[in-house]
Amino acid sequence: MPRAASGRDGTQAASSRGLLDTPGASGYAVAKLDVSGLSGASGDVTLQAVIRDVEAVIGRATDSGARLGAGRILVEGQRMFLNALVKTNERAIGALVDADIEAESSTLRALQAQRDLATHALNIANAAPQAILILFRL
Repeated sequence: MPRAASGRDGTQAASSRGLLDTPGASGYAVAKLDVSGLSGASGDVTLQAVIRDVEAVIGRATDSGARLGAGRILVEGQRMFLNALVKTNERAIGALVDADIEAESSTLRALQAQRDLATHALNIANAAPQAILILFRL
């Protein structure tokens, strides 16, 4: 994303330039600075200002790298937590499904037993009148 950079005249301009291409506090862009033209005390002052700019750029780059590293570690920790959470949820859902299947299986066995008992009861009930009729025929 373009950054606003302050030129030597103080104006703001959109830029997609690198850190060393952007004029610093000294007013010079380090990448375009020609040190062969610097001489005397004013050259030393300019060079010292450019050195401070470079050190500031290095500091910003180091800070940015540290923030990126910390962010990466944070994202990695959250990713590991979410993976563990998904696995836990999958195990819990599996246990619920197994429990539901076991409960339904138990209910089915109970219903089958009731059906069998009802069938036996009907057989006994149907057999009793027949037995009484046999007694009356004798």
